[in-house]
Amino acid sequence: MRKICLSVLIPMCNVEKYIGECLDSILSNKVQDFEYEVIVADDGSTDGSLSVAKDFEARYENVKVFSFANRGASLTRKFLLNEAKGDFVWFVDGDDYVDENVFVCIQKELKDEKTDVLIFDYRLKVGEDFLQGDFREEKECTYDNGIDCWLNCKLNVEVWNKVIRKSLLDETCFVDRRCYCEDLYFIFRLFSAAQNVKVATFCGYYYRRLDTSVSIAVEFQKDRLYDHLGFFHSLNVVAGKDTAGYRATFFARVIRNVGFVFRTVQMDDGVEKDWCRKATGEIATFVKRNGVFYKHGLTLLFCAISTYSYMNMRTWVSRKLQRFRS
Repeated sequence: MRKICLSVLIPMCNVEKYIGECLDSILSNKVQDFEYEVIVADDGSTDGSLSVAKDFEARYENVKVFSFANRGASLTRKFLLNEAKGDFVWFVDGDDYVDENVFVCIQKELKDEKTDVLIFDYRLKVGEDFLQGDFREEKECTYDNGIDCWLNCKLNVEVWNKVIRKSLLDETCFVDRRCYCEDLYFIFRLFSAAQNVKVATFCGYYYRRLDTSVSIAVEFQKDRLYDHLGFFHSLNVVAGKDTAGYRATFFARVIRNVGFVFRTVQMDDGVEKDWCRKATGEIATFVKRNGVFYKHGLTLLFCAISTYSYMNMRTWVSRKLQRFRS
């Protein structure tokens, strides 16, 4: 049996309309001397997603499909990781798709045996339009550790444009419950542990933004706020070399997301505001107790609860972060 280089791991739930295109895009990639497997985990779909995936499993030897009751994205990814046999893993969402030449590019970039994480470009698909995402690197580069990479590159926090050495991941990368900011937990742990990170410029992934996505749902989500507040307490687990700037960038990401929740609340006059005042107090307390953030923390806090538009807030936070990166 030939050694598997890459495990493509696909958590899915109610993506019957898209999972076929996703799997087709992966399995149509033609590459020599590059063994890969595709593992799909159906997380309680109530539509025909599982049936579509099972059809691919019947036709392809390197496709495996599992199903179980609703566990949430983080626990589903954890399950998939435990099933993976490849040296590297790549988490792909079931409603997205990959480039037709992505495996050729991945194979080329992974020839350097020291690589822990490979990051590549992606496109955001909204309706029929393709937009540039948050990733903004114009030249390839390599970093000796993940923290330096995070501080010097304009990276997104999602996992799906990152191929990761499997041995780098452990239990601490996953939240053991349903959570609205599991990607933040995952990326924060990943980049604090990575020793060699390669940033490539090829576009390998197409992220489909859907109105039903939990992460961008317009309706008020109180649990989302408290999940992000809970993430504050994870920021102190990374110590050692100069990590103040690293933690500060994640702090700002949380504030940005909290700000989006506040903006949602402000647009709904019928929502009780007491919990908003409580949440503001919790953020302020965290800022005061963590001296590394105190200098700019109150500015970021004001940013979160201000009446600025979401995009203006995001731009302002990014500008403030330049001080941490200098």
